[in-house]
Amino acid sequence: MYQTTFLFTFNIDSLNKTYLMRLIRTWKPILVLCCFFSFTVLKAQDKMPDDIQQLWNQANTFQQQKAYQKASDTYTKALGIFLPQKNHAQYQLILARLYFGVGVNNSPNHLAKFPVFYEYMVKAAQAIRQTNDTQYKPEILYQAGIAYYYYRQYDKSLLMTEESLKLLKANSDLMTEANVSGLMGRLYMAKAQYDEALAYFERSTRIIEKFPDKKNVLAHSYFNLALLYQTISKRELAVMYHKRSIETYKEFYGDDSEAFRLISGYYFLADLYVVLENPKEARHYMEKVFEADGPNVRKQRGGHYYLKGRILHLEKKYKEAVKAYRIAIKLQEKLFGPDPMENSEIYRMMSDSYRDDKQFDLAFETIQKTLILNNHQFSSKDVSQSPSMAGVVSKETQTFALAGKAAVWKAKYDHSANLNDLKKSLEVYRFVLKQIKEWRLSQENENNLLIVLQYSRFIFVEAIEVLHELHRKTNNIAYIQEAFDIAEQNKSYVLLRSLHLTSQSNRQGVSKFERDLSEKIAKTKEALQAAEGLPKPNKQQINTLKDQAFALIASRDSLQNVYKRISPEYYRTKYKFEIASAQAIQQGLLTPEQTLIEYVLGEEQLFIFTISQNNLSLKQVKLPQNFEANIKALRNSITDKNFQEFARLGYYFYELLMKDLPIPKPTQKLWVVPDGILYYLPWETLLTAPYQQKNVNYRNLAYLLKKYIVSYDYSANLIYSKRTLPLRLEKEKLLAFSPDFKTQLAVNNTDNRDKLRDDLSELKGAKEEVKALDAIYSGQLFLGRQATEYEFRNNLQNGSVLHLATHAIVDDERPAYSRLLFSLSNKDTLNDGYLHAYELYNLKLNAELVTLSACNTGFGKIQSGEGVMSLGRAFAYAGSPNVLMSLWSVPDKSTSQIMIEFYKNLANGMPKDIALQQAKLAYIESADNITTNPFYWSSFVLIGDPKPLSLQPQTPFYMKSMFLWLMGVLLLGGGVWMLTRKQIG
Repeated sequence: MYQTTFLFTFNIDSLNKTYLMRLIRTWKPILVLCCFFSFTVLKAQDKMPDDIQQLWNQANTFQQQKAYQKASDTYTKALGIFLPQKNHAQYQLILARLYFGVGVNNSPNHLAKFPVFYEYMVKAAQAIRQTNDTQYKPEILYQAGIAYYYYRQYDKSLLMTEESLKLLKANSDLMTEANVSGLMGRLYMAKAQYDEALAYFERSTRIIEKFPDKKNVLAHSYFNLALLYQTISKRELAVMYHKRSIETYKEFYGDDSEAFRLISGYYFLADLYVVLENPKEARHYMEKVFEADGPNVRKQRGGHYYLKGRILHLEKKYKEAVKAYRIAIKLQEKLFGPDPMENSEIYRMMSDSYRDDKQFDLAFETIQKTLILNNHQFSSKDVSQSPSMAGVVSKETQTFALAGKAAVWKAKYDHSANLNDLKKSLEVYRFVLKQIKEWRLSQENENNLLIVLQYSRFIFVEAIEVLHELHRKTNNIAYIQEAFDIAEQNKSYVLLRSLHLTSQSNRQGVSKFERDLSEKIAKTKEALQAAEGLPKPNKQQINTLKDQAFALIASRDSLQNVYKRISPEYYRTKYKFEIASAQAIQQGLLTPEQTLIEYVLGEEQLFIFTISQNNLSLKQVKLPQNFEANIKALRNSITDKNFQEFARLGYYFYELLMKDLPIPKPTQKLWVVPDGILYYLPWETLLTAPYQQKNVNYRNLAYLLKKYIVSYDYSANLIYSKRTLPLRLEKEKLLAFSPDFKTQLAVNNTDNRDKLRDDLSELKGAKEEVKALDAIYSGQLFLGRQATEYEFRNNLQNGSVLHLATHAIVDDERPAYSRLLFSLSNKDTLNDGYLHAYELYNLKLNAELVTLSACNTGFGKIQSGEGVMSLGRAFAYAGSPNVLMSLWSVPDKSTSQIMIEFYKNLANGMPKDIALQQAKLAYIESADNITTNPFYWSSFVLIGDPKPLSLQPQTPFYMKSMFLWLMGVLLLGGGVWMLTRKQIG
């Protein structure tokens, strides 16, 4: 967002490429950073020369009278007199304070002369750092940090701010510490380190909330949180904090005729409606922005015209949009000086308008201007040249600008049909994808990495589109191979990285201290999430945990910064691993009887890779209207038992997604790698032929299940990695859990009863289910009250096969709070009987199969590029390469029947996918016409490697020893022979 100049934001959930490319970060928002400028008037010391003291007092008086230019001039005059006095005992200290005085009066809150503000704050910092002062140094370094931030010199700003923060903690200056923490949050936000930014913003807010008279500063703090949450696509939280910010401003300022702070609210809402592609509402709030007036408001007009340009672009008024952008650029230059870096984003958006208006030369010229302004080491106006990451100010801006340049080449090709333009587009996409690869290697935090991958995903999709078109024009298979490699680069990267890090060879490289610190952070965050998830959260406990997490994160960041300096090679290679190519997948994974189908979902099209041992193809499908709605309708037709609708949609999706794919005739098994909402699709229920009859007959439908064995995973590389990385099982044993949900009647009193448990139905078939499994594998059973969360955690490492026959609660809005239910126990005071997804992510499993015989364990929120953030995925992340889970709530009886048959098939040596297929087919054959509905059997899906279990079934007593069996035969035969001889004798 940009709000002195302009606010930048985008909606990550939306795949609209124009607005997804909007900067996710805020650049120099004076409105937000006003909270940082709690300028303190530095008092003169007795050792200041008399003439300087007199001028200092005059300047102070002018400043208090808001005569900022006179104050600045007076400080400057004092500087002119004092500068030659280099032998003064307090020379550097007095010099620093005088520089500070000039800087303060030229700050954005006062004269708004940014070049002067920057120059004098930097000089003040340089002078004060040469002293041992601790009284003035924190404030001066903090303001220098702001000056560096304004000019996007984030590393220098971070250095100043960290030093200031250390001094403030020693001095116990809480209010200034809160402001400095806010700036730290902005810096981490600018560096795409969002978890760290949130920690600092929350720390700042917690401090400020202790000062009831600082409502204006608190309002700015809320606004920072709103911007961060919008950046990481948590819109509800963003709106909540934005509204809270506005209300807090109103409390403090009352009826402000200038409405300076309230404009941020209107701007924010207008920006949000641009992202949502609602120009009517966006224009409504933009008009409110332009209605306001006053000196401070006029300083922001550059940002307001930038917003106007975006709205005009959304309305497809491209020429008018360009005019608005040009006004914005001039106003920004008036505020910041010639060619400020602030204009880089305006030029980028202007390029989009030129591109859509088919003025390609101007589009190239303006996008190149963006790249120049955003990189200190790049100055080429040659559109064929692009900058490296060296010298870059904002990685996000450069990434999106390069993607914009590639998009201009593609648009030019669409207009001219010149194949060279398309090839130039590909060159730029290759260049930017290489930079994204380097960028993500630098991301330590997985939440930050997820966000980076999410908002850069559109670049991968657009590159695939270009490669598909090049293949269509040239018939060169290398383009499809490259497209597949790009698709895999963006699929389940976080899961792949986790698999890489947990390999024994890589773990040896991580320092024990770093690993211990990371584990402490994980446990503290887990405790924090547990506290926040309580029905009645304890605010004091939550704040204490947040402070603990904040301190640990700060320690980890400091440690990693040291490691990066002394061992840069380690951090360059820590997350580096190779993505298997299409050829490697064909040669190392697929047999002649297997075909892999991988889907990549774009904004308006779907790309489908079909890979067999000897063939690779790519198909582009234009997404029909109501695509997502129809997927949901198919699921509903199954759960609502609407036969005609199911028969129609089952064949409709088969035609759309599979019918014309070049699947070789020998294929018996399909690997399916879905994308986005396609994870919600029950693929085995797709119908390979239309159903022409009117009568309801589920058994005779041509299910995909009857034609193919179907397995799923989050990427082809995950399948490949699971095959190539050996699974080291410490123990081969079945652990099965079947909780009793009514045990709380004996455990909880009336005051703390969990109503959710009271409402749960008993899984009558679950106990019989696990007992039947025990008869096959002779494992360790935890039934009824024994099936507690404590027993699960305590025995986790003892089992290679985990079977959980229990209820699951899916929280689609907060996937981390999805949970499995266990029995409660008076003896277990450490666990609450809920195993949450966030807890699973911190567990270390050593199991070759986890079966979640529970409701909805495969359902959850879609994470772009990573799949469904479900309980099943949480188990996969925790270390189980294979997970059997469900897509919706399944009746207890049919679940038990399918599970028992599945394990019997495994015991007979079947691969997991065949075992599941045969269990489902057996169920269909044995069920009546009503319960053959896919609702009863198709919910369960297998993610992972389908090879047979290492765990062997128990052997019946009479087969345990062949020797004993033979001895028995011999003794029996001998007895018969002796008896016969006796009778003959």
